[in-house]
Order: sequence, then structure tokens, then C-alpha cells
Amino acid sequence: TNNNNYLVGGAQTLSQKPLLRLEEHLSRNVTDALWVSLDAFYNVGGETSIDGFGQDNMANTLRVGAGLGLRLWRGADLGLNYERVVAKPPGEPDSQTVRFTLRQLW
Repeated sequence: TNNNNYLVGGAQTLSQKPLLRLEEHLSRNVTDALWVSLDAFYNVGGETSIDGFGQDNMANTLRVGAGLGLRLWRGADLGLNYERVVAKPPGEPDSQTVRFTLRQLW
């Protein structure tokens, strides 16, 4: 919903259009406990407006990456992922992400 208490620089309302994110993951089991993946993420939309004036900041970004996962015990796995921006409009930041995840499911 709109933020009607934005109150920055005399503005009244901050709003944002929906942001769509598409993901694709291709994975391959190397062993029963180890897998690898190739990943792609595409974000589009999400432009913000202040008092009805668009801020020309719509996302249009493609990131690609790779991952590695290891099952530790029943219900638990360890993941390591890397991703990097490979296509973006001028003015959007470049980024790289390294993510380390430990999951336990019950």
C-alpha cells in the first residue's frame, strides 16, 4: 500500500509498482548428498513514485550464479551460492553476492 506518512522533503506519499522476479535453477546431483546448480534471476518493475511523480527507477536486472549444496544429516543441508549482476540499466548498482546457508527442517 502507499506510504502516506513519507514526509521527506515536503512530500506526502511514496508508492511503488509491483516488482516481478523470475528465477530459474538447473541442478544436478553429484552424489546422494552433494548437488550443484546454475541459477538465473530477473527482476523487472517496482518503480517508485513520490506524490504521483515517477522516479525513473524501474528494475530491469539480470543476475546469474552458481551454487553448491551438501546434505549434512536427515533434514539438514548446507548451501553456498554466488551470484552477480550481468545486465542492468545505467544507474543501477553492480553487485555480487555470496550466500552461506544452513537449513534444518523438522
